[in-house]
Order: sequence, then C-alpha cells, then structure tokens
Amino acid sequence: LCYMLYDEYKHYVVIRHSDHFLTDQRNERSSRVRRTIFVQDIPKNLRNQKLLEEFFCKLYHDTIESTSLGYDTRALDAAVEKREKLFIKWKKALLQVTKEDERPLVRKTPCIGSKIDAIDFYAGKIEELNDEIEEMQKELQPTSNAFVTFKKFDAVATATQVKQTLIPFAFSNKLAMAPEEVVWRNLVQTTLAKKVGSIIGAIIIWTIVVFWSIPVTVASSLSQLENYREDFEPIDWLYENIPALASFLTAFLPGLALIIFKKVLPHICRAVAKHIKYIEADTWITRDSFTSYFYFQLINFYLVAAVGGSAAGSAIQIADDPTSVVSILADALPKQWLTFASYIMIVTFAGTPKILADISTLVVSQIKLKYLVSTEEEKREVEKPSEPMKYDVSYPDQLLISMVGLGYAGLSPIMIFFALAYFVYNKIVYQYRLVYVWEKTVDGGGSLFPLVFNRIIAGVFVSQFTLIGVLNLKKFYFGSPFLIIQVVLTAIFKNYINSGLGEISESICREEVVHLDENQSEISESTESSLYLSPGMVATRIDPCEEEASTKTQEFEP
Repeated sequence: LCYMLYDEYKHYVVIRHSDHFLTDQRNERSSRVRRTIFVQDIPKNLRNQKLLEEFFCKLYHDTIESTSLGYDTRALDAAVEKREKLFIKWKKALLQVTKEDERPLVRKTPCIGSKIDAIDFYAGKIEELNDEIEEMQKELQPTSNAFVTFKKFDAVATATQVKQTLIPFAFSNKLAMAPEEVVWRNLVQTTLAKKVGSIIGAIIIWTIVVFWSIPVTVASSLSQLENYREDFEPIDWLYENIPALASFLTAFLPGLALIIFKKVLPHICRAVAKHIKYIEADTWITRDSFTSYFYFQLINFYLVAAVGGSAAGSAIQIADDPTSVVSILADALPKQWLTFASYIMIVTFAGTPKILADISTLVVSQIKLKYLVSTEEEKREVEKPSEPMKYDVSYPDQLLISMVGLGYAGLSPIMIFFALAYFVYNKIVYQYRLVYVWEKTVDGGGSLFPLVFNRIIAGVFVSQFTLIGVLNLKKFYFGSPFLIIQVVLTAIFKNYINSGLGEISESICREEVVHLDENQSEISESTESSLYLSPGMVATRIDPCEEEASTKTQEFEP
C-alpha cells in the first residue's frame, strides 16, 4: 500500500507541474490566471485602485500586467440578480402575448390591489434597477483584498514568498483562484473576521461531532438487536414469530440508519465553511468541507459506530459488572463488521446504481421542459449536464470504505471482499460519469490529493491501533511489539512523503520559473482590464424595448 501511494504521489507531482495547472500555458486566459496572486490585508492607505497599482509597479517595475482591487459588491450583486429574475418574468409575459395574443396582468403587491399590465410593470421595474445599478457601480467601497496579475512567473514567485513591506501583518499573498471560483461576498470580510469565523466554525463542527455520536451509537447498536429481546417485548415477538424479518432488520437497519444520518452532514460542513469561516473560493470551501466531513466519518461513522455499537448492545451487562467491559469489547468489536458490511452493500448495490442511472435528474428535467419552462434561457438551464462531482462528499465516503476495509481486514477478513466489490464497481461508474457525464466547472488542479494521501495514512494508523487494541483485549500481548514497529514505519513514511513530494507539489520551483520566463511568448494586450471583476461590476444596462422585437419573433419548442 505504501509503495502504491508513493508511486501515485510522484505521478501527481508530475501532472501538477505539467501544462495542466501550476504552469498552465494552454491559452491566454489560463496563463493569466496562473500569473495572478490573491492579495489580502492591504493597508487602508493603499485601498485605492491607482495607489495600489503604483505600489506594486514600484516593487515589480514593468512586470505588472493588471491590478484589480476588491470592492463590497453585495448590494450591487443582489440588485443585478433581482433584475435578472424580473427580466425572465418580463420575457415570459412577452412570450405569453405571442402564444395567446393577450397581454397578461399582474398585481403590484400579491393578492392586494388591482391588476395592471405585466409587461409594462416588469419593464418599468427593470428600468428602475438599471438606474440603481449604474449609481451603485459608481459608489463601491473598497475592501482589503485585491488581485494582481504579473507578466513574469519570477515576479509571481517573489510576490508569494517574500514580504512586501515592513508594515506588520500587511500583504498576505498567495496564488489566486480561478475567477469563476471566487465567492465575492466573502472578500468583504477582514482578516480578523475570518480568523474569528474559523474559530467559531471549528467549535460548531466539533460540537456537532460530539452530539452526533448519540444517534450514530443508537443506529449502530441495531446490529446487536437480539440483545434487546429481554427488555423489549416487540423485539422478542418479532424474533419468535417472524425470524426472517428480524434477521433482515438486524442486517440492514444499521447501514440504512448510517446513510440517513450522513446525508445532511456535507451540507452543514459546506455552510460553515462558506457562511461562518468566510472562505473566498469554491475550491477552498471544498477542501475545508472535505476535511470537516472526514473527521465526522472517522469519529462518528467508524470509531463511535464500532466501539459504541459494541458496548450499547451490552449496556445493562456493563452497568451490572463494569469490569466486564474489556471482555465484552474484545468479543463484540469484530462482530461489528455486520454493521459496516450492510452499509457497504447498501451503498454499492443501491447508491451506486442510482448515481449511474441518475433517473431523478432525467425525470425532473423532462417535467420542467414539459410544464414549467417557457423561455430559451430556462430551457438551456434545464438541459445543462448533470451537476459536477461533489468531491467533498464523494471522497470522504470512499475514504470511509477504505478505512473500514483496512480496519477490519485483520479482525474479520470477509470485509475485504465487501470493500473490494465497492471499489471495483465504483471505479467503473465514476470513471464513466467523470469522462462522459459530469460537467467540469472548476479545476482545482488536484489540490485534494495531499489531503487524500494523509487521510489514507490515517486509515492505516486506525487499522493498526484497532488491531493492537483487540489483541490486547484478548490478552495476546506478543503481537503488539510487531504492530508498534509498523506504526513507527508508517509515521516515518508519511513524514518523508509530506516533506519531500508534498512541498514540491504546492508551488513551482526556480528552475521552472526561469524556463517559463525564457520561453514565454510576448504578452498580448487583453481587452479586459482584469479577469477578476464581480458580476455586478461588469453588469450592463438591459433595455426591454430593444429585447422586445427579438423576443416576439422567437417560438419556443419544448
């Protein structure tokens, strides 16, 4: 396993430093993104577009291509979004005239007042928002963030590795995200607000981790359902009269309950990263959500489900004789494989076919096209490819299966076959979906791979300590020294990879910088002042009168 991880990491570094990410020169736009840095903590006296550009030009002379100061565009973006919704309603009303030869009516306030002409009402609202948006574009407040694009990679490397000024805590620079990944509303927050948000977010996540263990423990204890026969008459009646159903529930209820509990967690992790920690890019939000969700998986769906499920089924016996907990755990821990086996079977043979078929997306899209869609814009929106792969959800799920397979390989070797079936089946499905179905919206450049590597190693550690614990519980002390040697060797391997390949994968080296700058073609003058402008800043006026003539001639065909 360690050799395969080492070989895969070397391959990852090669791809990372190829023309696919860190040194991407495939087109002008990609090249500009790779030569752009994200600047934070700009001093107040430099929060001006002209002054900021002069400051960087003084430091880097003629290597500056463009600068783009960040602005508070929350109200502006909201107004643009509101105008877009009104524009869609206006187009729907205009199409209704084309189809029915009758002008639709609408009330200014829902359910109150007399009806007026919908086309004129929406057109008037759009004109009002046009004027409002133009005024807001002139009065934007600057933030402490900016994007600076250089002409040379040498300047990029210097700007991200060297302090820009002697002012303490000023100018924290790093490689920029792609323009489409920017969460503009989070650029407004100060560094202090982000640090406080990170602390509050961590507290929220770990609080949920602790309290979430209660329902998970109850769910995993269902695999020991027979232990409750003496205390709950319905369970005893079920075993006496319908043993087949009782066996079925014992096998599949724990896994089903774990799946239900897991559904809501990724949404919580992502919401915390975006709205409390104020992370500025979708890719970085995915990384943070991935990390939080993995800890949920490790603590609640592996450790708590294994240990808690084992102890919960014998809670009364432990309460009567606390000294029996050691022997009970030694006997029950290996038997918890049934909970995880049922979970893997449900995910493999119920969840994975759902991903492959994606029937729900097909049905919903056809219903929308048939009954709900009326404009060409809505039709194009519905006909878009399926949502991209949610890496912060799929990766931790797969790492959990990997951890379960590794952890129970020495306790219940039959678990290896369940984990193998899952990965063989999912390799085929995900390979097909990634290549032919899922749309690639952003390119994180494989930034999750170092996290995946460290968490696979964490799974190895967990499996080793689990086996050590069970062997000691069973009073087989002679095997522990050999397993401790494995733990030490695994730790050495992890540190070796992270200090060697890990650092190389994060940034370009001097040798590459020199090569890129020597072979770089002349930077062409772009018509765009900067790629990094919020939707509100580039929004133009919508004229309903000009749109009306073209809209009337369109015939929508579902």
